[in-house]
Amino acid sequence: MGGINHQPTSNISLALTVDAAQSLTEGMSNLMRSNVEIENVVKLTGSNRIGNGRLHLKQSLLFMRASLNDLELVHDGVNLIIETLSRGDYSPFSPSIINVDEFVSRAQKESMLPKSDVVICAREDCIKGGYEAMFSHIIEMIDSAILSTNSLINLTNTMIDGPEGKQGYFWFTVETNKKPWRQIFSHTVTMWQDLLSYWMTSALICTEVHNKGANIPSLFENISNFLDFPKYDFNRLSRKKDIQKLKSSFNRDITYSISRDIK
Repeated sequence: MGGINHQPTSNISLALTVDAAQSLTEGMSNLMRSNVEIENVVKLTGSNRIGNGRLHLKQSLLFMRASLNDLELVHDGVNLIIETLSRGDYSPFSPSIINVDEFVSRAQKESMLPKSDVVICAREDCIKGGYEAMFSHIIEMIDSAILSTNSLINLTNTMIDGPEGKQGYFWFTVETNKKPWRQIFSHTVTMWQDLLSYWMTSALICTEVHNKGANIPSLFENISNFLDFPKYDFNRLSRKKDIQKLKSSFNRDITYSISRDIK
């Protein structure tokens, strides 16, 4: 299994879950790569290299469109998953074989899931409506992300050349808040992040259910054997000790693993 695909319970769903998860990952990557190009625009603003900023804007727009295409592929994949769930010859393990409430709470405690309303929503959907409710909600979240990404693309497209091709028009317009580009970009990223958080929650639930049904150890069974994960405390001013602890633990485990393999 990959990092965010929903653990299948038969070969019927294997390709669907992997393809959908892969497209979601590629989409998020493309959206972030679009922002890399925007940062390149900002770095070039004010220079005499006329036209270079516009090239980066066009490249950013290509990445945005790629992320939108990826979202549409995720949408198609999830619809196929929903259709598969309704098939008579597909009988996945029921989520009721685990305590979903306790599992999600533990996953949040272990920092495997964020402490957010989106995660709680996924948990409640699973408890009340099972897989069908979770994937139906994912479809709604994909639709919202598609609308927001489309809005971002349309607005960015109007800002590539500006009036009479004025160099620096994009930067000036955003910095002076003449157009709500930053707001729409933030909204779009938030839609994607919420989708990813919900997706990750449902994927971990499915994996734990599969493990339980297949007599495979729980996801929590060996977590302490690898890393003593630092827990983020929002009330603290610094995480330096946690970061150092993570580095030390990681280096110790890697050294142990290498030494063991050499022997």
